[in-house]
Amino acid sequence: MSKSAKKQMSKKDRKRLEQLFRMIGSPNGGEAENARRLILEMLARYRKTWNDLTDLMRGDTNADTWGAAFDDDRSAEQHAGDAVDAGLPEAAVKEPPNVLELVRFILEEYIAMKPREYIAAALWVLHTHLFDRFTISPRLAFTSPVRGCGKTTALAVIEQLAYRPERMDGATPAVLFHIIDRLHGTLLVDEADNLGLNVNGMLRAVLNSGHRKGGSIRRVIKGAPKKFSTFAPMAIGCIGSLPLPLMQRSVIIDMAKTAGGNLQRFDTGNSQTMQRINIVYGFVTRWARSKPKLDLDPKLPKDLKSRVADNWRVLIAIADTFGPAWARIAREAAITFAHAYHDEDAGVILLSDLRDIFNRTAADRMASVELIMALLDIEESGWSEYRGVRDDQTPRKLSQGEMARLLRPFGIRPRPIWALAKRRKGTSKRGYYRSQFEQAWARYCAEDVTPSQASNVAYIGSR
Repeated sequence: MSKSAKKQMSKKDRKRLEQLFRMIGSPNGGEAENARRLILEMLARYRKTWNDLTDLMRGDTNADTWGAAFDDDRSAEQHAGDAVDAGLPEAAVKEPPNVLELVRFILEEYIAMKPREYIAAALWVLHTHLFDRFTISPRLAFTSPVRGCGKTTALAVIEQLAYRPERMDGATPAVLFHIIDRLHGTLLVDEADNLGLNVNGMLRAVLNSGHRKGGSIRRVIKGAPKKFSTFAPMAIGCIGSLPLPLMQRSVIIDMAKTAGGNLQRFDTGNSQTMQRINIVYGFVTRWARSKPKLDLDPKLPKDLKSRVADNWRVLIAIADTFGPAWARIAREAAITFAHAYHDEDAGVILLSDLRDIFNRTAADRMASVELIMALLDIEESGWSEYRGVRDDQTPRKLSQGEMARLLRPFGIRPRPIWALAKRRKGTSKRGYYRSQFEQAWARYCAEDVTPSQASNVAYIGSR
């Protein structure tokens, strides 16, 4: 930051900023949280970010050392003692602290996820503090089949650990790109299934463009064109699925209802909870300000391709800074993620092939048996040698039951299908109406589709 930029903040405010920063690791959870809030307000007032703290404060020689993480007058051992007293793992707070292990520990305390998902989420949290050093900022998507699976809690915990967070349950495209451009921090969007992403192209454009550095939206403000940056970390919670382009830009964590187990209740009003959170947050910010050396193009497992590789390249680069063991764990997690979501790809391929069949036949309804026959007739489609959702089973022809299972995540289920000429006689088969697919086609398939017409009564399967 230039000297002229430094002068924008008064000496009195810089001294106050330093005092507040020392309070972040206070054993008093309320005091620490209040200090953190006041720092963010002061930085926003001067249009600065957390990364500017070192320059804005008085320039003490110890400002970037872990021993000065919370209070320049106390030793690293004393801070480690406070962390252990707060219930944090002792091995992770020794100098230098392992902030990846600490963030994972916090996530495990309050959120029910799989082991690989804790690793992915912890790395994602750390990336928010360094995202401006990367070309890509992967989205973190918490999805679930129904409400009450922990998505909101997950976002609430991450809000306390991420860089300059802004959490919301809904927003217009204009609100989003104004916030991102002003905040230069982390956006947390809950209830994304209520945003109408399948029909709101501008909102999708904002969310998608922010995945890559340089992403922007241009608007005319007071008669003059203005460019708004959209590049920022983003975590999203939704029921069901997101549009395919956004899913491909995301590390996806499937949430499910659990009995609770040994999870702690997350309550920002609990002083012990916030003491832990603030201590970890202080460690993370000190780690980020130390500017860890990153290999921005780390060696990736061969299983990672295209956007999956883009997303995990960022997280693996961060994991590598914590040594060989964490580097291996992160790569193993990445491979597991890549394999686990092969079923999503198969479902999208199936949707595309079914769309082509409906368009070619001009049918508004088709029996399952006839759809299967049409799929098997598609050359090089792979449906004649289907190997299961993880591509690891004995090759076989796709069955009606397997087709139904692939379509179920999109909310599409077989129904009784009547041939209009025979309906009075009660003749029916199980199958699908074209109208059942149209929303999924619009959300997950690239090309536009022609909506079904009431007069289009062709029926397959009534021979």
